[in-house]
Amino acid sequence: MKKQVFILIFITIMIIPLWAQAEADFRVGFTSDGTGVVIRRYSGTQTNVTIPSVIQFMPVKEIAREAFNTSDITSIVIPEGVTIIRESAFANCKNLSSVTLPNSLTTMEEYAFANCTSLSSINLPDSLKSIGRGAFQESGLTSARWPAGIEVISIRAFSNCRKLQSVTIPEGVTMIASFAFFDCPELTTIALPRTINRINEGAFNACTSLTTINIPDSIWLIFFSEQEPYFGTGEGTFIDTKLSSATKSALKRVGYDVVF
Repeated sequence: MKKQVFILIFITIMIIPLWAQAEADFRVGFTSDGTGVVIRRYSGTQTNVTIPSVIQFMPVKEIAREAFNTSDITSIVIPEGVTIIRESAFANCKNLSSVTLPNSLTTMEEYAFANCTSLSSINLPDSLKSIGRGAFQESGLTSARWPAGIEVISIRAFSNCRKLQSVTIPEGVTMIASFAFFDCPELTTIALPRTINRINEGAFNACTSLTTINIPDSIWLIFFSEQEPYFGTGEGTFIDTKLSSATKSALKRVGYDVVF
């Protein structure tokens, strides 16, 4: 019996420093309702980071504004239970190449992963209900799949993603906001869902390899209009593209009346 107690005490002594060290890498606060932990800043030296699901005996629920901004991390695993990634939380993490998001995530605020130039892919869970403007702008994404539960591809969501080659836009998306895919020079083809009804100013400007936009026959009208009036007249949605004659005809059929 004494031997078993000694072993238990030894294991506890060994585990506690490891747990404490993991917690010590994070500066934290508490959610506004006091039910969980907010990761406010990462101060550790490890570049492959797994955020604990529990800190100070409370569940981790949020990643705060700029919590990892400019960090040298190369990978991040965000645990189940986290619901919000705040503004610029992982912006400017130039070496970040691997991101694991939880199925509990509902909100990703603006510029969350902006300028993550090593990030080539990310799996966005369908639990997401909101993605802010510029969330992935200037990132290294080569492909993207928009979550099925969000109706609007947000302003500048993928702008200046110069390696972006393919995008999956699911049924349910109704609008592509201003400059959503601005300056994505490797994007060649876009397939629109049957639910799309509006494409805003500059959405595909400077997509210099874009030749084909597949428009379902069920779509009879798309509004091509402004969302940020100070950017222009609403006419520049496909400037500096290489749209085929067939695509131009299809766009005119659904309401794009600008001379190409």
